[in-house]
Amino acid sequence: MVLPHISHMAQAYPNHRGLKVNSAISTLFLLLLLLIIPRPITAECYTSIFAFGDSLTDVGNRVILSDDPNSFKISHPPYGETFFHHPTGRCSDGRLIIDFIAEYYGLPYMPPSASVMMNGGIKASDIEGGVNFAVTGAAAAHSAFYEERGIIDTTTNCSLRVQMGWFKQLLPFFCGTPSECHEKLRSSLFVVGPIGSNDYRNGLSQGKDIKEIRSYVPIVIDTIRATINDLIELGAKTIMVPDTSPDGCLASVLTDFESSNKDSFDPLQLVVV
Repeated sequence: MVLPHISHMAQAYPNHRGLKVNSAISTLFLLLLLLIIPRPITAECYTSIFAFGDSLTDVGNRVILSDDPNSFKISHPPYGETFFHHPTGRCSDGRLIIDFIAEYYGLPYMPPSASVMMNGGIKASDIEGGVNFAVTGAAAAHSAFYEERGIIDTTTNCSLRVQMGWFKQLLPFFCGTPSECHEKLRSSLFVVGPIGSNDYRNGLSQGKDIKEIRSYVPIVIDTIRATINDLIELGAKTIMVPDTSPDGCLASVLTDFESSNKDSFDPLQLVVV
């Protein structure tokens, strides 16, 4: 199992309509991921990929699930212009890291789970190469945890628990018998994350202090761990858990939490969270 260290206080995935892309962070993240991905012996090392996460992995779910898809900036150019030549619901002008991983293993781009589940009839052939359950703005922990603490996210409640629920709904269409599921899941790659940034950003944006935000870190990690264990129990063999990059490195965070207090920044002038 590929299971790098999980450290959260993560990168800023904009969870509002003014979605932004940080190409430098994305490029660095891609290079790091390619270093930890096992080199395939054949082009068919994995037969399918299942992905969970937020905007760094979402290939269209947030837009499809919205009552007003056109209200999102990612529904309009320049998003999608460099590769697909039209907006796809990705927070990118082209492909995401998960798309490059699929290409690397010779697999098709995963469809967003919402498109599969809303098409009126799920076909095994539609999900044979895998499915992407990630949703832009998603937090790792369930919304009930934050609502108890007065943090209300009106944009989405597509936590890891929710995404796992979608996966379990689709599983019978992916494999029909326990033995078939065992074989197919063993030959599948599962990518859990990156996820966690929105757990912290939502609290910070609603006035919670750093001390309280840091208390969420064990909850986020436990949620990711529970997801991993759940997948293993279902038969998963290979699970990639990408780490998250520092939130304070992003221009959007430096802008949103601008401060004249020098103690709020580390020696590199990054926001200390």
